[in-house]
Amino acid sequence: MRSRSLPVVCLLAGLALLGFLQEAANPAPAGKSSMEATTREVPQFVVDALVSALTDADEDVRSAAAMALGKVGDPRAIDPLAMALEDVAVRVRRRAARALAELREPTAFLALLAALADDDAAVRWRAVDGLGALADPRALDQLLLALADKDPIVRGQGAKALGAIGDRQAYGALAQALGDVESRVRQRAAQALGTLGDHRARAPLQRALGDEEWAVRKAAADALTALGDTGAGDFLYRALEDGDRDDRREAVLALGRLQDQQAVDVLLAVLQDPDARVRSGAAWALGKIGDPRALEPLVQALEDKVSWVRRDVATALGKLGDLRAAMALIRALGDADEFAQRNAAKALGALGDPLSLEALAQALGSGDSRLREGAALALGHMGDASALEPLIQALEDEGRWRRAFAADALGELGDRQAVEPLTLLLGDADWMIRSSAATALGGLGGPVAVEALILVAKDREMTVGWDAAKALGRLLPRDLGLSRRIASVITDSGDTESRYGHVILLGALWAAPEEVASS
Repeated sequence: MRSRSLPVVCLLAGLALLGFLQEAANPAPAGKSSMEATTREVPQFVVDALVSALTDADEDVRSAAAMALGKVGDPRAIDPLAMALEDVAVRVRRRAARALAELREPTAFLALLAALADDDAAVRWRAVDGLGALADPRALDQLLLALADKDPIVRGQGAKALGAIGDRQAYGALAQALGDVESRVRQRAAQALGTLGDHRARAPLQRALGDEEWAVRKAAADALTALGDTGAGDFLYRALEDGDRDDRREAVLALGRLQDQQAVDVLLAVLQDPDARVRSGAAWALGKIGDPRALEPLVQALEDKVSWVRRDVATALGKLGDLRAAMALIRALGDADEFAQRNAAKALGALGDPLSLEALAQALGSGDSRLREGAALALGHMGDASALEPLIQALEDEGRWRRAFAADALGELGDRQAVEPLTLLLGDADWMIRSSAATALGGLGGPVAVEALILVAKDREMTVGWDAAKALGRLLPRDLGLSRRIASVITDSGDTESRYGHVILLGALWAAPEEVASS
């Protein structure tokens, strides 16, 4: 896979879209532009251009086209995507199978069924996933075979799909899958048995309560609850009373995920558990549930003797969203642990209390880099201009996560003075940093950001290219004239890089709204 490392300014000259970029980024007044596309209907020429790219000589272009067609979500792509399942490049077949699964169109059924015979496990499990989403009972026999696949992911997805179909003929195979060597398959089988409504499943599920893996035991308890048996609630509470520290921690995390208000009192008591990992899990669960009764106990838990418990407590207080926690969190900015300081600062940013601005501004001058990071992120989230320079400086940090978080915060801050340093970050060797910078530029906008993002849509790390294209999809109008010119590059250009980037861009401009809003 080819990588990009040259500065953006060195690569802009050859970009085909720059000739009409200013027009697209600054559309004419109403009635004088080509913005005809005011509905979600995808023009035929858009589908045709992307379909033509499925047969491109370059593997990356074909793969990008399959992904774009899945994101656009037009059923006219089903037959071409089905043909792409025969591509010699496994990466193209994977993308085609995923696109067909994402379409969730009944007419994709036969293509997904055929993909179950592919030699590549990733193609097979994406096909299984798509069949499960369709919940078509005609797939029953093939999905039963998937439970015997040599790949554990395929077996697990097969169990999940059988649960979605809900046919009780699957009972025997799913009960047998409770003995699979892979815990993930056993977990999926237990979950599926809970959806079938077949009371024959009680006995094997009760045996699964003794599985060596917590996730399987929990899935079995949930399934028994669905069948009207004593299940998840009693199981979790028993684990808190009788389990070892690992069981107790998993139980509090599960209660948090369930967001059960009735569990709050129990979780508050667990904040006093002798094991720090369990106390930490209880703090996370209380933050997840968000019940105001947790406020005072969590404030007290900021004094826990174990530093990483205090870290999770600070985060939980931020999730509660109660401004009464602000003073305690401000005090926690002076915690002996740098990560607890950082989490307290970020929690203050989540609360958005104007009274904390002064304390966060002072933290920007701290000698502790973690505290400076948390304060800058918090102020960026709150839209405070004093965070601009520290966040820009953080873009040069050696730590990849800190650079990525700084880019995210600059996108939230919304100050276009950050456009140039973020643009330079698009040449970073780390794909995650490029992706974060692209997303942030999408939040800032402006012609310079648009030019840079169009270039980065050509990034051969497809996640980066798609994030850049999604950002452009929010910044550029869904303009038919613009779209036609992009499509013409896909079909007529002799430059592989241009075809690749324009496939990504056209897919983003016409992606279904949920695809643009998602990761």
